[in-house]
Amino acid sequence: MKKYVKLVCIICISIVFLKCESDIEVEPSSPIFNLTNESVLYENNEFNNCNPKAIYSEVNKEIYIVFTCVPPTLDSTAIMFTVLSEESGEVIQPAIQIGSTISLSSFPNIALSTDRIFVTWHGQNNSLEGLAIVELSRDGTIQRSFISETESPVSSKGDALLTSQTSLFHFFNIEQDEDMSSMVCIQASFTDGIEIENSINFGNGLIHNAYWDNGLIKVVYTQNGNLTTATFDQQSGSFENILNLETIEHFDPVVSLSPLKYGGVVAAIAQISKDLSLQFYSSDGNPTKTVNLSSEAYNFSNIAVNDSLISIAWVTSENNLEFTLYNFVSSQLYKPKQMNNSTTGLAIEPLLLYVPSGIFTFWRDTRNNNGGDIYYRRTDKL
Repeated sequence: MKKYVKLVCIICISIVFLKCESDIEVEPSSPIFNLTNESVLYENNEFNNCNPKAIYSEVNKEIYIVFTCVPPTLDSTAIMFTVLSEESGEVIQPAIQIGSTISLSSFPNIALSTDRIFVTWHGQNNSLEGLAIVELSRDGTIQRSFISETESPVSSKGDALLTSQTSLFHFFNIEQDEDMSSMVCIQASFTDGIEIENSINFGNGLIHNAYWDNGLIKVVYTQNGNLTTATFDQQSGSFENILNLETIEHFDPVVSLSPLKYGGVVAAIAQISKDLSLQFYSSDGNPTKTVNLSSEAYNFSNIAVNDSLISIAWVTSENNLEFTLYNFVSSQLYKPKQMNNSTTGLAIEPLLLYVPSGIFTFWRDTRNNNGGDIYYRRTDKL
């Protein structure tokens, strides 16, 4: 059995703190944000691991969401695609299944190149693992696709999908055994169809996420017990400019990150005791400040970042989904708000997404005694 000592989510920021402030107690202020009504994104799901991912299109003012489910018409998992209006928050493209080439599909991801939509996912064909890369139209129609097959199972622990004007970069982990994975990047060109240009294996470790930062790809991963940020060199396929944040005492912490314009690093850390906190680091990796959030965080979302605001959601011991904001410039912490209206079932797999009108929160909810319908609501812009 694996021992989970702490969960870590990382985000890069560029602020320099003059002194280290440890375990600061911030008194939560009354919330100044409003929530829209709770809405259902997808019903009748029978699968218990949806892995929802969402991205915002500034060109079309739309939110594109992909997730895994078992539709009522199938006895196997499928990848679903749906579209929300950013302005109204309403569904403008009901969820449809995309692709049927590989069965037992899971671990979807989505990225944009200007207004072009790319989706990846993994699945199984008999004893072989498959990787699908597709370009979608806004109604979910597949424009072009690529399917590969490997013999190695993909790990559910972390992945990332990035695009440039001409290429796609898919970072993921391949399981070697119960306590070991190898880190992989698939680089594909989509100038003329979708073609694999490079497949890079970085050795043993665990990739958690990746993001663009001033034209460079930054990757966060765990290797040899160290949680590390590095620059991915697209030409050589190697990691450079390594910054070790801290030593990790277990193999597979959960890490998510986003860039901030102020530089430096902030991490959300949940100890095995379920104490959730924000840990700030300077640009050279030294800890500078800790802000305690909750003493009962059983599962938490990615950290969403917009200018000076950090938002995060977590599941409490009563199976409620709570959401809060922290302003790292003013050091103001807002009192958490409950996102789910139900007192039955579990609210799990939370996902946050910043858009111009506010913050969308998505989660899987088992109140209807199934694998978990997907709900969402918007927090109005402050």
